[in-house]
Amino acid sequence: MALNIFTELATLIEAGHSPAQALKVISRPDPAWQRALLGVEKGQRLSNALHSAKLINRFDREWLSAAETAGRTPQALTKMGKIIEQREANISRIKSRIMLPLMIFVVAIIVSLIISVVLAKSNWSTSLLLAITQVLVIVFCLRSLFNFIRKDAASHLDTLYFMHNSERYQDYFARTIMQGFAWLQASGVDSQSSFRQLASIFTKRPLQQELRKVAQHCGSGGALTDGLKNSHLPLPSSLLQALGAGEHSGAMTATLDHQLHLLEDRLAIAQEQMVEAIPRIIYVLAVVCATLVIF
Repeated sequence: MALNIFTELATLIEAGHSPAQALKVISRPDPAWQRALLGVEKGQRLSNALHSAKLINRFDREWLSAAETAGRTPQALTKMGKIIEQREANISRIKSRIMLPLMIFVVAIIVSLIISVVLAKSNWSTSLLLAITQVLVIVFCLRSLFNFIRKDAASHLDTLYFMHNSERYQDYFARTIMQGFAWLQASGVDSQSSFRQLASIFTKRPLQQELRKVAQHCGSGGALTDGLKNSHLPLPSSLLQALGAGEHSGAMTATLDHQLHLLEDRLAIAQEQMVEAIPRIIYVLAVVCATLVIF
């Protein structure tokens, strides 16, 4: 649904409607969309109105705000719709993969509960309480996982900063930062302002500080790649080498685009591995929890 709404907004605005007119045409009864319409009618920019209504996160607000300034609002809304669609598709994929393991988990708990009572290892009420607790813990963990996936990339990177030395974290951080940088550049934002804006989407102080250092380096006329290399940002060395060569040869845009495709491919593989691992984890937990109930 969110994708359709953002796509409709993009289509209407591209056709010449103002943001307020587009929101009225869509006319969603959802209170959040009504708040967004009220905000736009009061003079708020679309990006701020959608963010105030909690329809987009701070990460999306930055890109939409830059797009509004550059006259690229329809493109930004279309891009946001695709991101949201991909996010929901990932959640649906995980749900489809864990249905069987969850059913097996519940059956294992029930069987172990019956065995425990039959063997008189413990009384019925104690075994039942333990079984219910284990099921609730699993449900809570899965809900937390889905809520985490729905968050924006900056929130993921802030939360997982303790993994900043890992290859997957560095790939995810590099994709997020360089994708944002490319978008801001295409929207007419200079390198210094781009990295200042990128710094504002994070709450983790080390990331903020290092991104601001890169912004300062660019503002003083330094090469972008040198600023990135001199920072302590969690970026893959292969990316820095490629960007350095691209900047030196004057093919920075093409190099950045190629590197982003490589990062997307690596992250897609990592994501598939994670999805494959979740059912296995549930199977292991089923064995452990069933054993605890019996003994």
